[in-house]
Amino acid sequence: MSALLSVEGVSKHFGGFTALDKVSIDVAAGERFGLIGPNGSGKTTLINCISGALDNDSGSIRFDGEEISKLAAYKRTRRGIARSFQIPRPFGSMSVLENLIVPLEYVAHSGSLHLADTRGEAMAILKDIGLADKADTRSNSLSQVELRKMELARAMAARPRLLISDEAMA
Repeated sequence: MSALLSVEGVSKHFGGFTALDKVSIDVAAGERFGLIGPNGSGKTTLINCISGALDNDSGSIRFDGEEISKLAAYKRTRRGIARSFQIPRPFGSMSVLENLIVPLEYVAHSGSLHLADTRGEAMAILKDIGLADKADTRSNSLSQVELRKMELARAMAARPRLLISDEAMA
Protein backbone atom coordinates (compact mmCIF):
# COMPACT_ATOMS: atom_id res chain seq x y z
CA MET A 1 0.00 0.00 0.00
CA SER A 2 1.45 3.38 -0.95
CA ALA A 3 1.57 6.25 1.51
CA LEU A 4 -1.01 9.03 1.41
CA LEU A 5 1.59 11.27 3.07
CA SER A 6 5.31 10.75 2.65
CA VAL A 7 7.79 12.99 4.44
CA GLU A 8 11.39 12.28 3.46
CA GLY A 9 14.44 13.92 5.02
CA VAL A 10 12.65 17.12 6.02
CA SER A 11 14.74 19.69 7.89
CA LYS A 12 13.80 23.10 9.25
CA HIS A 13 16.12 25.64 10.83
CA PHE A 14 15.41 28.90 12.61
CA GLY A 15 18.72 30.77 12.49
CA GLY A 16 21.23 28.49 14.19
CA PHE A 17 18.51 26.33 15.81
CA THR A 18 17.61 23.04 14.12
CA ALA A 19 13.93 22.33 14.74
CA LEU A 20 13.70 19.35 12.37
CA ASP A 21 16.67 17.27 11.25
CA LYS A 22 16.00 14.92 8.32
CA VAL A 23 12.59 13.70 9.54
CA SER A 24 10.97 10.91 7.53
CA ILE A 25 7.52 9.37 8.02
CA ASP A 26 4.90 7.65 5.89
CA VAL A 27 1.18 7.71 6.68
CA ALA A 28 -1.19 5.44 4.76
CA ALA A 29 -4.77 6.34 3.89
CA GLY A 30 -7.02 5.49 6.84
CA GLU A 31 -4.09 5.17 9.22
CA ARG A 32 -4.01 6.89 12.60
CA PHE A 33 -0.54 8.16 13.34
CA GLY A 34 0.56 9.77 16.58
CA LEU A 35 3.62 11.96 16.98
CA ILE A 36 4.77 12.02 20.59
CA GLY A 37 7.63 13.99 22.08
CA PRO A 38 8.52 16.60 24.68
CA ASN A 39 7.85 20.31 24.29
CA GLY A 40 10.26 21.82 21.79
CA SER A 41 10.91 18.54 19.96
CA GLY A 42 9.51 19.82 16.63
CA LYS A 43 6.03 18.27 16.50
CA THR A 44 4.23 21.51 15.66
CA THR A 45 7.03 22.56 13.31
CA LEU A 46 6.56 19.32 11.36
CA ILE A 47 2.79 19.88 11.23
CA ASN A 48 3.40 23.43 10.01
CA CYS A 49 5.72 22.16 7.27
CA ILE A 50 3.22 19.50 6.14
CA SER A 51 0.28 21.94 6.15
CA GLY A 52 2.21 24.74 4.44
CA ALA A 53 2.32 27.22 7.31
CA LEU A 54 6.13 26.92 7.14
CA ASP A 55 8.45 26.04 4.28
CA ASN A 56 10.81 23.16 4.97
CA ASP A 57 14.48 23.95 4.27
CA SER A 58 15.24 20.58 2.73
CA GLY A 59 13.65 17.23 2.06
CA SER A 60 10.43 16.26 0.37
CA ILE A 61 6.76 16.25 1.35
CA ARG A 62 4.53 14.21 -0.93
CA PHE A 63 0.77 13.93 -0.65
CA ASP A 64 -0.97 11.25 -2.69
CA GLY A 65 2.21 10.91 -4.75
CA GLU A 66 2.53 14.62 -5.55
CA GLU A 67 5.37 16.82 -4.27
CA ILE A 68 3.73 19.60 -2.26
CA SER A 69 6.69 21.21 -0.47
CA LYS A 70 6.43 24.40 -2.51
CA LEU A 71 2.63 24.66 -2.55
CA ALA A 72 0.86 27.38 -0.58
CA ALA A 73 -1.17 26.24 2.43
CA TYR A 74 -4.52 26.90 0.72
CA LYS A 75 -3.49 24.69 -2.21
CA ARG A 76 -2.62 21.90 0.20
CA THR A 77 -6.05 22.33 1.80
CA ARG A 78 -7.68 22.08 -1.61
CA ARG A 79 -5.82 18.82 -2.20
CA GLY A 80 -7.21 17.38 1.03
CA ILE A 81 -4.96 18.31 3.95
CA ALA A 82 -6.58 20.01 6.96
CA ARG A 83 -5.24 20.69 10.40
CA SER A 84 -6.41 21.90 13.75
CA PHE A 85 -4.31 24.31 15.74
CA GLN A 86 -2.73 23.94 19.16
CA ILE A 87 -4.33 27.22 20.23
CA PRO A 88 -7.85 27.68 18.82
CA ARG A 89 -8.36 30.96 16.98
CA PRO A 90 -12.08 31.21 16.27
CA PHE A 91 -13.79 34.09 14.59
CA GLY A 92 -14.87 35.44 17.98
CA SER A 93 -17.67 37.69 16.77
CA MET A 94 -19.26 34.82 14.83
CA SER A 95 -21.42 32.00 16.10
CA VAL A 96 -20.14 28.44 16.32
CA LEU A 97 -22.24 27.58 13.26
CA GLU A 98 -20.82 30.51 11.28
CA ASN A 99 -17.29 29.41 12.20
CA LEU A 100 -17.99 26.11 10.41
CA ILE A 101 -19.72 27.70 7.45
CA VAL A 102 -16.48 29.54 6.54
CA PRO A 103 -14.46 26.38 5.73
CA LEU A 104 -17.55 24.73 4.23
CA GLU A 105 -17.98 27.62 1.79
CA TYR A 106 -14.30 27.30 0.92
CA VAL A 107 -14.89 23.63 0.10
CA ALA A 108 -18.04 24.57 -1.84
CA HIS A 109 -16.07 27.01 -3.97
CA SER A 110 -13.64 24.22 -4.82
CA GLY A 111 -16.58 22.34 -6.31
CA SER A 112 -17.16 19.49 -3.85
CA LEU A 113 -20.19 20.95 -2.04
CA HIS A 114 -23.12 23.18 -2.99
CA LEU A 115 -23.29 26.49 -1.12
CA ALA A 116 -26.93 25.80 -0.22
CA ASP A 117 -25.84 22.68 1.67
CA THR A 118 -23.35 24.40 4.00
CA ARG A 119 -25.72 25.08 6.93
CA GLY A 120 -27.01 21.50 7.03
CA GLU A 121 -23.50 20.09 6.70
CA ALA A 122 -22.26 22.41 9.48
CA MET A 123 -25.07 21.28 11.78
CA ALA A 124 -24.31 17.62 11.05
CA ILE A 125 -20.65 18.15 12.00
CA LEU A 126 -21.64 20.04 15.16
CA LYS A 127 -23.97 17.19 16.10
CA ASP A 128 -21.19 14.62 15.57
CA ILE A 129 -18.73 16.64 17.67
CA GLY A 130 -21.27 17.35 20.44
CA LEU A 131 -21.73 21.08 19.88
CA ALA A 132 -25.11 21.23 18.11
CA ASP A 133 -26.70 22.89 21.14
CA LYS A 134 -24.06 25.67 20.88
CA ALA A 135 -24.61 26.40 17.17
CA ASP A 136 -25.97 29.92 17.73
CA THR A 137 -23.57 30.76 20.57
CA ARG A 138 -20.83 33.29 19.86
CA SER A 139 -17.57 31.41 19.73
CA ASN A 140 -15.82 33.86 22.07
CA SER A 141 -18.05 32.64 24.90
CA LEU A 142 -17.10 28.95 24.63
CA SER A 143 -15.10 27.09 27.26
CA GLN A 144 -11.61 25.85 26.36
CA VAL A 145 -12.93 22.31 25.83
CA GLU A 146 -15.70 23.61 23.56
CA LEU A 147 -13.18 25.73 21.64
CA ARG A 148 -11.01 22.63 21.05
CA LYS A 149 -14.07 20.75 19.79
CA MET A 150 -14.98 23.62 17.49
CA GLU A 151 -11.40 23.77 16.20
CA LEU A 152 -11.59 20.08 15.30
CA ALA A 153 -15.03 20.60 13.71
CA ARG A 154 -13.64 23.41 11.53
CA ALA A 155 -10.85 21.13 10.32
CA MET A 156 -13.39 18.38 9.60
CA ALA A 157 -15.52 20.87 7.65
CA ALA A 158 -12.76 21.13 5.05
CA ARG A 159 -13.53 17.47 4.16
CA PRO A 160 -9.90 16.41 4.41
CA ARG A 161 -8.36 13.18 3.24
CA LEU A 162 -5.62 13.83 5.82
CA LEU A 163 -6.60 15.46 9.12
CA ILE A 164 -3.75 16.63 11.33
CA SER A 165 -4.62 17.53 14.90
CA ASP A 166 -1.99 19.48 16.81
CA GLU A 167 -2.07 18.64 20.53
CA ALA A 168 -5.05 16.33 20.05
CA MET A 169 -4.91 15.19 23.67
CA ALA A 170 -5.03 18.74 25.09
